[in-house]
Amino acid sequence: MQTIGGFQRSTLIDYPGKVACSVFFNGCNFKCGFCHNPFLIFNSSELISKEEVLKFLDKRVGLLDGVVLSGGEPCMFSEVVDFAAKVKEKGFLVKLDTNGAFPDVLERVLPYLDYIAMDIKSSLESYSKVCGVGVNLENVKKSVSLIQESGVEYEFRTTVVPGLFDVCEMKKICEWLGKGKYVIQGFVSKGEHVDPSFNSKRGFREEEIKEFVKVAEECFSVEVRNV
Repeated sequence: MQTIGGFQRSTLIDYPGKVACSVFFNGCNFKCGFCHNPFLIFNSSELISKEEVLKFLDKRVGLLDGVVLSGGEPCMFSEVVDFAAKVKEKGFLVKLDTNGAFPDVLERVLPYLDYIAMDIKSSLESYSKVCGVGVNLENVKKSVSLIQESGVEYEFRTTVVPGLFDVCEMKKICEWLGKGKYVIQGFVSKGEHVDPSFNSKRGFREEEIKEFVKVAEECFSVEVRNV
């Protein structure tokens, strides 16, 4: 059973251009060292029931624009489909944050989505290294295709981390994805990461980020965050 390990009742930054709340699902099949939500990955957070969230939403109709389904990885379990449907029935926009590892669930939840943000961890060659586990690349590629062909507004996004990312990686991602909105997120240490060695790691400088943007703009509509 999928559980909710975090709930942010109001956010202006997690759903572009919307006032939303964010629901954080427990569990993730990836173990990215730089992830700042280890409590969600390892299912160690305090649990919140789906019914509690839905009751909260009943009181926010007309006050919130949307609901963000995040994690962890929301698509690890198929229950996210029913949950998204119930949120949509209440009249809210629904945004999904996903790593793309579960295309079958993604395909089922697509009819209830208004916005998708898929994390592109690296070039395909580096995926398992960056994610800390063996990754089924065919699943990731299938999710990319589903999103690009869905007609749903979307963004691909990469958190650029020194030691794991460089201009060569950026060029390979461009060759792979080819099109779409692309978000470059600067790494900012939150002080508590899956791999403690990232707790004091600095992010790229602004001028370094600009080099990635220069390459990415040849293929994508680019946005930069956390710089």
